[in-house]
Amino acid sequence: MKKSISVLIIIIICVIPLAFTTTFPLMSPRRLHLDTIQVSEHTRSFEQPKKYNIHLEQGNQYTIIVDVNIFWALDVVLRISESPYMLTGYRVDTVSYTGETMHFTAPHTGDYYIQVFGSSGSGFFDIGVETGITSPATGPNVNFFNGTYLIILILPTALILLVGLVILLIINRRKKSSLIKKPYTVSPYRKVEKEEEEVKFCQYCGNQIDSNVARCPHCNTPLK
Repeated sequence: MKKSISVLIIIIICVIPLAFTTTFPLMSPRRLHLDTIQVSEHTRSFEQPKKYNIHLEQGNQYTIIVDVNIFWALDVVLRISESPYMLTGYRVDTVSYTGETMHFTAPHTGDYYIQVFGSSGSGFFDIGVETGITSPATGPNVNFFNGTYLIILILPTALILLVGLVILLIINRRKKSSLIKKPYTVSPYRKVEKEEEEVKFCQYCGNQIDSNVARCPHCNTPLK
């Protein structure tokens, strides 16, 4: 029973970071609106990517524009995905300090998620999604797979589960070792008492005899 409770506690503790890492991407995006520019967004290299979401219609073409003033010397990467976890999708990443432009045709109707992060430099940018093809793309759309999020998602839970199992194993081993009985040794005093208890006398001749003999060694009479 105690072991089951310990396992349940470990599972509950593991669920806490898992719940956080799975729900945080759903809360973090900022909402974009079609044909509206979001101005003065800031990013820099090695910083958490800026994430946005927008509702797009199936089959429609769109132009996603991230505009950077060359003054900032900021090189950005533009990504779009159907999932808030940004596991797979399309990206545009060219060597440019004036931003990125992507042409995108929505395969489904629903919310899409856009990520902008700096590959080098630091500065401000404007972002907008326009209906139709309004500007030339800065590069081709390239498929991407983002394994970083999987590590963030799984690693905390895996570490907590591993530590919990190790602790549980150590506790079980200590319990088992405490249950092992020490070998029973009879004290010399106990042996004397036992020997005294086992002393017998022949009922025919009255001499002292061993308790385990069948015939008296003195009178040779069979004992009952």
